[in-house]
Amino acid sequence: MSEVTEPEKIRIVSWNMGCGPRQYRQLHDQAWDYLTKDLKPDVAFVQEALISNLNAMDDSFALYLCPPMPHHDSGTAVLVSKSLESGPGPAVSVSDLTYVATANVTTSAGPLTMGSFHVFPGDNQKEDPPRIVELAGSVFATDPAIIGGDFNCARKFGRKYREFFEAMSASGLHEPCCADGIEGWSFWGKQAKEKYQDDHFFVTARWASRVVSCEIITEGLVRTVSDHGPVVLELEVSPT
Repeated sequence: MSEVTEPEKIRIVSWNMGCGPRQYRQLHDQAWDYLTKDLKPDVAFVQEALISNLNAMDDSFALYLCPPMPHHDSGTAVLVSKSLESGPGPAVSVSDLTYVATANVTTSAGPLTMGSFHVFPGDNQKEDPPRIVELAGSVFATDPAIIGGDFNCARKFGRKYREFFEAMSASGLHEPCCADGIEGWSFWGKQAKEKYQDDHFFVTARWASRVVSCEIITEGLVRTVSDHGPVVLELEVSPT
């Protein structure tokens, strides 16, 4: 009998690590331990992560960091396990208040462009999503790609935000954690009036069939170390 080979998979985690509020900043090391030792991502998209902690990951991960604002000690990044071949991704810009880090990652199924996004809440929160749609259609939807992060967008925010998700789908990007149009819960900060999902993944449509699972973690340690839950995506990358 021929031996059955398990499909090759990679695990991608997107997490706003919430080091802005003081109560979470004090627990940031615990958040990093949870990310690296419990979730064990092959690739991590992080937002609001202390740069000192990002730099400390040098032994295990290649770091692709969006330049932070002046006098800020946290930022948005893509971390790629050194077990995977990777390099800098395309240089992209949305606005001064949306942060994007990118990397190109080689998998057994071929190359993937990765993008970690953080739409900062405030003046550009409504203006930047349409810009992201345009960027996604021109940069990320044409080649195999996965983008994720804290978009500060939820369908429950209103019609303008729902249009963002419809436009992302029309541009050729599939949202694996919301395939049935029903969002989960990823944000429980003080601004949340109900259970919002601010954090999302989008996968190039022709790679959508490779999604094994997508879940949001809302229980346990994550509730004490951040105001966001990590989104965990598993992708099958066996060669065809």
